[in-house]
This record gives sequence, structure tokens and C-alpha cells, in this order.
Amino acid sequence: MNGWFSDYPTTSFPPSASIAPIFIGFHITNSNNSTKYFLLPNGVKYFKQNEPIGCRDKDTMKLLAAKGIKSFYTRCLTLTFPKREIEPKKGKVFIVDAGHIPIPESLSKQAIKITHSAHSIYGHKIRMLMAKKLLATYRDEANLIITTRLHCALPCIAMGIPVIFFGNPNDYRLSPLSDINIKINKPYNNKEITLSEFHKNIDWKPLPISIEQEKQVLKTLTQSRLQKKIKELT
Repeated sequence: MNGWFSDYPTTSFPPSASIAPIFIGFHITNSNNSTKYFLLPNGVKYFKQNEPIGCRDKDTMKLLAAKGIKSFYTRCLTLTFPKREIEPKKGKVFIVDAGHIPIPESLSKQAIKITHSAHSIYGHKIRMLMAKKLLATYRDEANLIITTRLHCALPCIAMGIPVIFFGNPNDYRLSPLSDINIKINKPYNNKEITLSEFHKNIDWKPLPISIEQEKQVLKTLTQSRLQKKIKELT
């Protein structure tokens, strides 16, 4: 049960009784009343039946703990993606859903601009194939990712790609980034700072972050939880 829950909380939770859940990297959104719905008595009962709940961010962990649910902080399973073995000799800059950020021309001139938004007309299966292809492209071709998307940043960091991230430093969803020492840069606001000052405050040549130790801890935890659940079911 890794990921964000949910666009449709009333139809997705609790899951079918046929599902044996393992909660790792679980996140409840504050939008569309999901938090309120998941923490109704029926939801709390379900969480307690399947605790401890591994949470993607600290705020989700605190929400559950406040209801007496055993919870702990795991970050996201996309951080277990394998580190790439070979770096591209002539790597490219990818600007992902960050077209509104004033990026220095030396980087933006030859950069590839991409969005992670995919229309639902494609269907789940095609969108999954698109996502796999995109991640493989980053792995094989990127020497820098500039993005506002958490789920672009996390797998790219895991694969050993340098990342520049823009977002709200106070956004509770972004704790998986700040906790592995990825700076969350505020987007440019010309009422607060000049463009020159903005550019000076950003490290435009970041090094990749090594998270191999954290990655192994999360992999070991996940494998242990899987083995325990299988043993319970058999």
C-alpha cells in the first residue's frame, strides 16, 4: 500500500477483503476530504487490524498516531530504485513540470521539457508503460533533473541522478526529500527577490546524493514485512 490515497476515497477504502495489505510509504492527502474519510471509525479499525502503518511522510504518521494507530516513517518505495551503473557521457538536462521556473539559459537552451501529466484517455496500462519508458530515459540520458514533481525527484535521486527541486519548503508532503538532504528551493517571486539573487541562491551544478544505506534499510524492511505476511496467510 505504497503511495497517495486517494482521488476517490469513498470507493477505494477500506480495500477488498481479498487484499492482504502491507502499509509502507502510505500517504493520506489533505485534499478532497480524504483525511477525514480515512480516519472515520471504520478506517481506524482497518488500520489497527493491519498496523504498524509505514508512512511516506511524517504528517501522515502523526495523523494516524493521533488516532492510536501504530505508525512509523518509511519514506517512499521509489527510493529503492537501483542506482544506474553507467552515467551518460553526453547527458541531457530535463526540465519536468518546471517551465515556469526562470532557469539560466546555459541550462535551459538545450534542455528537454517534459510533463508528468498524462490524460486518462490512455488508460492505466498505457500510462504505466509510459512511466516505465520515461524513467528509463532519465536513467540512461539525464545528467540533471530540474523539477517540481516529488515523484520525478525521488526515483531519479535513487538512480543516482543530480536533482534540483522547486517547491514549498513548508509542504508536509516533501519530508522524504528534505530528510535525505535535498534542498527544496522556493520558486521565483519577483516581489521578494531579484532574478540575479534567485539564480545565485540555487546550486545549478548539484552532485548526485548517495542514499544506498537508506535504500537497503527500506528494502530489508519491505522484504521482512512481506515474509511475515506470507507466513500469516499460510
